[in-house]
Amino acid sequence: MHDHGVLAMQARQQHSVDGLRREIAHLTTLLESITSAVHSIETAPVQSFERLAEIEYRRRRARAKAFGGYNFDREPAWDILLDLFAKSIAQSHHATSSVCIASCVPTTTALRHIDVLEREGLIQASRSKEDRRVRSICLSEKGRRCSRRYFSMIQPFDS
Repeated sequence: MHDHGVLAMQARQQHSVDGLRREIAHLTTLLESITSAVHSIETAPVQSFERLAEIEYRRRRARAKAFGGYNFDREPAWDILLDLFAKSIAQSHHATSSVCIASCVPTTTALRHIDVLEREGLIQASRSKEDRRVRSICLSEKGRRCSRRYFSMIQPFDS
């Protein structure tokens, strides 16, 4: 009886060991699959992010160079110029309120940036003949020239 009990216990242990081996094999396969997926996630996007970072860096340098070193320390000024340049074909003059909205910042902040851009000679503001309280804004010739220069400089980076 003792031998039979030992054999039964060894069979149970072997069954447990076999079960553990199957579980380890399954976990190993899962771990290899996860490792492969993580490797794909880590390597593919990093190359894309590096390329995007390089493009953005080169664009920022090109922008500073195109605008004679003007420091776009705040993006509202850039948003204003982009909006005016993009719309300059359809309409040359824009209401100040429209320009403020395009900057995506509070009106007082946008007005300060409009003043700075005007002092830099990149935009021009003029009073409406009908209502002297209303100012209209447009890109100056310098602003248009600098914008064209900037976009021609970054065009090769998108290829």
